[in-house]
Amino acid sequence: MKILVVEDHVSHLKTANHVLSASGHNVNHAAAAKQGFTSIEAARPQLILLDLTQPGIYGWSLLRKLEDDRDTRDIYVAGVTSYQERCTRDAALDAGCDASLVKPVGAGKVSGPV
Repeated sequence: MKILVVEDHVSHLKTANHVLSASGHNVNHAAAAKQGFTSIEAARPQLILLDLTQPGIYGWSLLRKLEDDRDTRDIYVAGVTSYQERCTRDAALDAGCDASLVKPVGAGKVSGPV
C-alpha cells in the first residue's frame, strides 16, 4: 500500500516509517501539512496518516483541502493526535477523517469506520 505519513515529530515519523516499511508498504513522509499537500500532488497515496495538531498549516486545514478537492477527497485519511481531549474522535470523523488514532499508536487504537 502507498502511505503518506504527515507528522511533525521526528521520532514519531521515524517509527511510523520503520513499522510500515517493514510491513511491506511504500511509505513517503512529510514533516508538515504544507509539505504533505505537495507530496500528495507528486505521488498520490492510498492512505494518509495525518497528525491533526501541527504548527503552521494544521492537519485540519490539510484535511479540508483534501475534502474540497475532487481529485483527493477519496483518499483514505486516518487522523492522528496526542491531544484526544482537543481533537476528539467525533471531531476527526465529522471533519472527514475515515479513522481516528491516538498517539502512541498501537494495536487496538484505531477508532472509526475502517
